Amino acid sequence: MAKLIAVYGARYGHWRTTLVVSDVMTAINLADSLNRLLVKKGEQPLAVPLLGRSTRYIHISKVYRSGTFTEESWSPRWLDTRCAIQGMVAANELQEGPLRPGDEPCERLFAEGADLDDEDQRLICPLFAICPVQQMYRDMPHAPIWITTPGAMAKSRLPIHVEPRLIPLGELIYHEADLVVFDEVDMIQQWFDNEYAMSQSLIDITGGALSLIDTITSEFLVRENTLSDYARRWITSESRAREVALYVCDMLRGADTLKAWVGQRYFTAFRLYTDLAQRFLDIGTRQSVSPQQEEALRDLLESFDRFHDDNIMPPFKATMSPSVEHLHRIADAILARNGSAVDERTIGICTSWIQTYVPDIENTLQALEQKRATWEKAEAQRKKRSQASP
Repeated sequence: MAKLIAVYGARYGHWRTTLVVSDVMTAINLADSLNRLLVKKGEQPLAVPLLGRSTRYIHISKVYRSGTFTEESWSPRWLDTRCAIQGMVAANELQEGPLRPGDEPCERLFAEGADLDDEDQRLICPLFAICPVQQMYRDMPHAPIWITTPGAMAKSRLPIHVEPRLIPLGELIYHEADLVVFDEVDMIQQWFDNEYAMSQSLIDITGGALSLIDTITSEFLVRENTLSDYARRWITSESRAREVALYVCDMLRGADTLKAWVGQRYFTAFRLYTDLAQRFLDIGTRQSVSPQQEEALRDLLESFDRFHDDNIMPPFKATMSPSVEHLHRIADAILARNGSAVDERTIGICTSWIQTYVPDIENTLQALEQKRATWEKAEAQRKKRSQASP
């Protein structure tokens, strides 16, 4: 279906389609098959693979070893190794041997006598318009079908001759493609998750990142007798971050309700603030929101956002709003209790903030209490059924 949509757009729809596939060989073979089927000899290609340059030598090796390569293949057009600059250099001047495909000095030329460490003196190759190595980039503007991989979208960019903004290939596709189709989206999604949403264990049975940082910090303090203000601030922040993480773990171990809520999906500050604000205002996910609730929701989220963006370390800003200053006092109370994160004093400060800055809170608390009782009853019945089942 993706191929049919792309070809229809190229032939009749006058739009550009980008097909995102899982690996380089699929991209090359797909572009090759579409051009063999739809393009006559001597015409401009209909489909072009957009690939990274640094691993071109690997692409060449895979293509020539594949069973799909023939004399009619289009792939050599985009994987040509004949660098125009290298052809003008005498063999005895190539001290380290011929240039590896993908390592051509298209943007790394210098005039004779120039300072090689000064990037401002770099020159771009004047033979780009006729160089066989760059044929893929000359085909791009005319091709209505682009085929690429998630790796190329995230990590590759076009040569400065083509796009002086040095933007990633994915951003160019966003601006220039009318339609983007992802093939084998589960694998592609996993790649993007690993690239942009990497996870790191802060606290686990082996210690986690915060414990490792705390150990390194402690060893540093043994060696150093004097600290700058910046170092002292960083060390205090590190210590507080570990304390907060341990508090959260203790709370999760002791509260099934909180554990169930966190386990629903990714935990982020935005999700925490949004869920809190909506619960304070008794806004459900499937109900209409009144103008008063919308205004109150904006005000609460603005206070939460300002608190999140502030440095958790004192002193307070002179222009800090009373609601944000109150949130900082709640954080200070939690951090100062050395493990008693939810003692009576802390609960009192939280209750004071809610009563002061959340409108119509008394009616909302009554509704939330009813929902909580209903949820706990249903949860108890669920556990009872699960224990009774064989």
